[in-house]
Amino acid sequence: MSRQQKQKPNKKHKQKQEIQQIHGEILQCLYKPSLCNAKPCNYDQPQFYKKCISFLITIISFIGALYFFVPKISITALDPLTADDPFPSTFVIKNESELPIKNIIFTFNLIDIKYENPTFKVTNNEITPTTIKIGSLAPSEMTSQVCINPISLGAKIIFSDIEVIITYKPILYFRNQHKKQRFVTQIRDGKFIWIPKAITKK
Repeated sequence: MSRQQKQKPNKKHKQKQEIQQIHGEILQCLYKPSLCNAKPCNYDQPQFYKKCISFLITIISFIGALYFFVPKISITALDPLTADDPFPSTFVIKNESELPIKNIIFTFNLIDIKYENPTFKVTNNEITPTTIKIGSLAPSEMTSQVCINPISLGAKIIFSDIEVIITYKPILYFRNQHKKQRFVTQIRDGKFIWIPKAITKK
């Protein structure tokens, strides 16, 4: 047997050993990366990224669905009809949500009122909230409600503090929801205007 024929089996055997060694290193990287002399194996990274992207898409879709179903309603005070008197005034109620709302009740509560004549005083016991049924509003639909002074003493008003409460029932909700907005008067350019105020602020 020639020398070249004797070297062929040795060469094949060496290649087989190298393949087995590489295979062993790959398995070691997969199951015990800490024992691997090379860098951690990256064979599963594309699959891992796909799962992360799918998870993020699911979270974003869930948040979008919550935003879609959350009821939103706004209350806006227009300028009083008379420049030197905050009453009567018009308040606009708008359905800002993507679903209809029904059973809308408008409540107007006079918190405080001051007159130019300091002898004219009104206590909380004398103030009775005004409640008006409005009905339903489709998405982006709005309506208005005119409010008059529930206590007319025939004296000039210099300040007023009011609270508007909207009670309503959104579609797909089992309970009524409430939206509160407080307004106080301010004189600007000799005219009364309504300024929003925090509910909890005194």
